[in-house]
Amino acid sequence: MKRSFSILLFWLLATSAFTQKSDYTWLLGYEPGGGFDPDSNIGFSHIQFDEGIPQSYYLNGSGSMLLTNASISDPETGELLAYTDGCRIFNRQFEQMINGDSINFGKTWSQYCTNFFGVTYYPINNSALFLPRPGHPDEVYLIHAKDTITKQSTYWIDKIYSSTINFSDLANGLVKEKNTLIFNGQVKDCEMHAVKHANGTDWWLFFPQYLTNTYFKFLVQADTISLVDTQAIGPIVPFGGGTVLKFSPDGTKLARFSREQGILLWDFDRETGMLSNTRQWLIPDSTHTFVASGEFSPDSRFIYIDNTWHLWQVDTWAPELQDGATLIADYDGFLWKDFFSTGFQYMVIGPDCKIYMSTDGTTPFLHVIHHPDLPGTACGFEQRAVQLPAVNGQCLPNKVNYRLDTGPVCDSTLSTSFFLPVQAEVRLLEVSPNPARGQFQVMLPDFGLGSTLSVIDISGREVARLPWTGETMNVTSTGWTPGLYFLNLYDPQGRYASGRVMVE
Repeated sequence: MKRSFSILLFWLLATSAFTQKSDYTWLLGYEPGGGFDPDSNIGFSHIQFDEGIPQSYYLNGSGSMLLTNASISDPETGELLAYTDGCRIFNRQFEQMINGDSINFGKTWSQYCTNFFGVTYYPINNSALFLPRPGHPDEVYLIHAKDTITKQSTYWIDKIYSSTINFSDLANGLVKEKNTLIFNGQVKDCEMHAVKHANGTDWWLFFPQYLTNTYFKFLVQADTISLVDTQAIGPIVPFGGGTVLKFSPDGTKLARFSREQGILLWDFDRETGMLSNTRQWLIPDSTHTFVASGEFSPDSRFIYIDNTWHLWQVDTWAPELQDGATLIADYDGFLWKDFFSTGFQYMVIGPDCKIYMSTDGTTPFLHVIHHPDLPGTACGFEQRAVQLPAVNGQCLPNKVNYRLDTGPVCDSTLSTSFFLPVQAEVRLLEVSPNPARGQFQVMLPDFGLGSTLSVIDISGREVARLPWTGETMNVTSTGWTPGLYFLNLYDPQGRYASGRVMVE
C-alpha cells in the first residue's frame, strides 16, 4: 500500500509540474499609430502555447513591445495576466491596468512613451521582468528599469523600480504599488535576469554595473527586494552594442553575451549567490556586429550565441569553451520586402523546448532552433521558420525558468512545429515495464541509428544521454531517484519521438 501511494504521489507531482504555465503566452509587435498605414500588418502577434500546436493570431491591442517586452501568464491555465512595454502595464483584455500608467516616468518616458513618430515605446531591451511574489500567490512583481539620456547622448539605467500587481479582487488586475525604488545608480542597459534561490521560493535578481566588472545581486522575497551583495569578477564589458545576461535553466550557470567579450560564463551557487570559475569564448569576428545575444539549451549544456551574421553553438562540457564551439549557420541575406534585414538577434527558450530568435529588422519572422539539446547542426536551426501575423520589432519577451525545482524546463510534447505549413510527425515511444524498477525497454520501429535518447528528470536535469541502438533499447535505471522521467529521441534529420517512464 505504501509503494502504491508513493507511485501515486509521483504521478501527481508530474501532473502538477506543468500547471506552472507562467510563460505560456507571448505578445510580439506594437499597436498601429498615426505614422503607419492602417492596411499594413502592424499589430500584435498573440502566441498561446498549450496542449498541441502553439497558436498565433493577430490583434489590435495597446502598447508597443518594440524593444521592451515582458509578460506573465496564469500559472494554471497559461492565459495572459499582464504585460508591459516599459511605459505602462496592461491587463489580459489588452487595456491599461488600473493604476498601470506612467511607469519609469521621466525624460525618456516623456520623449518616447507619448508619441514617438506614431509609436509609443520604451527604448531599451530587456528592461522589464515579471516575477511571482514569494508567499503571495495572487500577486506578481514587475521589475523595471528607468533609462537616462546624458548630455553626451549616451544611455544607461539609473534607477531600478518594482511595481506590485494584485489579482485577488479584480480579474483584470490592479497595480497596488508602482515605481517603488529598489536601486539608484549606474547599471548597464539591456541586461536583467533572475533565477530561483536554492530555497525554491525567493529569487536572485542580477544586474551588471555600467563600465565595470561588478554585478549587483538582489534578493526578491515576500516583502522586500533588496541589494544583498556585489561581486567583481571577470573582464570589463565596455560600452558598445547590445548585451544580454542569462541564467541557465538549471540555475547552475550565469552567462553574459557581448560583441567585445563574446561569452563570459560562470558557475553559480543558488544558495550563496556567488559566481566562480570564469570562462570565456570570443566571437571570431565582431568588427561589424552591434548586438551579441545568446541563450542556453533547455538541458543547460549548450550555449547559443549570435552576432547578426552568424550563429554558433558552444558546448559547456568541453574542457575549454573554444574546443566546444561549432558554427551552426550564416545569415542567408534574405531581405523582407527587399529592404528589411532578417539577420540574427535575440533568443528565448519556448515552453515547447525550441529556441526562438528574432530578426534584427522589423519583420514578421522568427528563426527557430528546433532541437537545441542536440550537438552541432543536428540542433535543427531554421531561418524564418515562423511567419507571424504581424511584424515584430527585434525583441522577444524577457522570461525566466518559472518551473525550476518543480518540473522540467519545458515540454517537448507541446508541439512539433510552429505555424509551419507542413507539420512534422510526433511519434510516441513505447516503454515497458512502466513503472520500471532497475531497467526498462524503449521501443520504436523505423527510427535509424545515429539517433540520441535523452532522459530528463522532473527537475529538468538530464540524467542520461544514450546512442539509439535500434528498434528496441534497454535502459538501466539502477540508482535513479524514484519518480517520473521524460524520454526524448532525436535523429540527425530532425525527426522526434517522446515518452515517459515512472521509475520506482
